[in-house]
Amino acid sequence: MKIQNLVKATFSVSLACFIAEVINAQSVNAQTPSIIYAPGWGGLCLDISNANNQGPQSGAPVQAFTCNGGANQRFQNFSDGTIRAPGWGGLCLDISNANNQGPQSGAPVQAFTCNGGANQRWVGP
Repeated sequence: MKIQNLVKATFSVSLACFIAEVINAQSVNAQTPSIIYAPGWGGLCLDISNANNQGPQSGAPVQAFTCNGGANQRFQNFSDGTIRAPGWGGLCLDISNANNQGPQSGAPVQAFTCNGGANQRWVGP
């Protein structure tokens, strides 16, 4: 159980760091949403989970997944610091605060309705 929690926390932190690195590489307010991928890690893409093919769902987990070019893998930086999936309901990348406990290391990243919260603002290095 401890190993599973460690792997889960490590993945969440790594995903957040990966997102921050990519922000710096993309131009702000890019006209075309971009696919975010990890070429050195099997070429996996940042992906909003579409479990059960339900389409855009606020609260859906963000994961690394085989690249398929879908709208749930296309993201765009905005000048307010948010990263959104404009073709997937306009959901924002969001650090989950499900228990209202504030910032927690290892918190999962999810796609969530944009609300202007600090947990939806991303800055590159």
